[in-house]
Amino acid sequence: MNEKPTLEIIAPTVEEALAQGLAQLGLPADAVSMEVLDAGTKGLFGLGGRQVRVRLTIKSEEETTPQEP
Repeated sequence: MNEKPTLEIIAPTVEEALAQGLAQLGLPADAVSMEVLDAGTKGLFGLGGRQVRVRLTIKSEEETTPQEP
């Protein structure tokens, strides 16, 4: 089985997690697929909340290359 490289990121928001992951990988957004593993919670008065956890998977060259008609 051919496993694709993945990266898991924990951040306060999905947008921040995506930005951090793309910066670490040095890739544009269209070169990865994102899966939200934990949507997190705000908590009561900002206490006891959980942060967002996402998994970024690097797409293969076939998935990122536009297909010719």
